[in-house]
Amino acid sequence: IGVLYFHMPRAETEKAMGLYLESLAIRRAVLGDEHRDVATTLNNIGRVHYMNGEYDKAMSMYKDALRIRRMVLGSDHLDVAATVYNAGQTYHQQGELNKAMELYEEFLGIARARLGSKHRDVAIMLKCIA
Repeated sequence: IGVLYFHMPRAETEKAMGLYLESLAIRRAVLGDEHRDVATTLNNIGRVHYMNGEYDKAMSMYKDALRIRRMVLGSDHLDVAATVYNAGQTYHQQGELNKAMELYEEFLGIARARLGSKHRDVAIMLKCIA
């Protein structure tokens, strides 16, 4: 439900955050702290913080999600790429362009290897970098 609130035409980030936090607590209790579903929820919480302009909070969530995703899924998984992209966007918004560029390039490496060099996500990233 949190995802629906987040993706509504007028995102209801407060409701989404409440549901994501409840989901996170349940997932940690049932699955443990280092499960891929916990990482997904952390990434989603980061997206809400990003939408609200809370970039430091967003980055904290992305770093936790990325640590878990790299450990559980490996560094070349598309879920890792998604969080790398989100963190890059956050650095970009904060004006930390060198850090953003590093992450954008990492995303490109994963995306090209997994999706092919002509995939729309590769094209979107190239536009962001330009």
